[in-house]
Amino acid sequence: MQRDTVHGGRRSTQKMDSPYKEKMIAFVSDLAFEFPHLRFEMDAEHKNVDFYGEFPIQESLDFKIGVALDDDLLSLYVGSLWLEYFPVTDASVLESFATALRGLLKGTYRVVEYASGNSSPHKAVLQRRENGYWKPCGRWSRFHLPSFRRAHERVLIRVEQSATPNHRTPSAPGSDGR
Repeated sequence: MQRDTVHGGRRSTQKMDSPYKEKMIAFVSDLAFEFPHLRFEMDAEHKNVDFYGEFPIQESLDFKIGVALDDDLLSLYVGSLWLEYFPVTDASVLESFATALRGLLKGTYRVVEYASGNSSPHKAVLQRRENGYWKPCGRWSRFHLPSFRRAHERVLIRVEQSATPNHRTPSAPGSDGR
């Protein structure tokens, strides 16, 4: 939410805080508190969003996980994956977000990125471990031209607490996110 103001004939845009900001800061902080061995950094005065928080790369986490609130839209960032949870007033939306974040921090969820050649990823899939298979539960993609080359995969998973040491286990038939 933004407020336009005019000062001396010049227009400026000023970010207004979301009415959900304090509740969502407490919600995300409580989730982070469940993992006291992981460092969590929060910027409650971010210039573009109501708040931005991050589990940075650290000894037991090889990739960063970011969360942001913009009015009533909660976002989750992992590698190339960007998922949006809306509206934050819906309890099932918050539970879905919390389940995904906990799963990533426990190693029961993972992100698989797909890229062709040396390009940046054109697709990323959030997957959860279920009955010995990885099942997709969220995805992000951008436009890319088809290629005859097989896409390279990069798997982001917190191995330390993973359900299995072999994190390259097969996906369920037809659920590889392609």
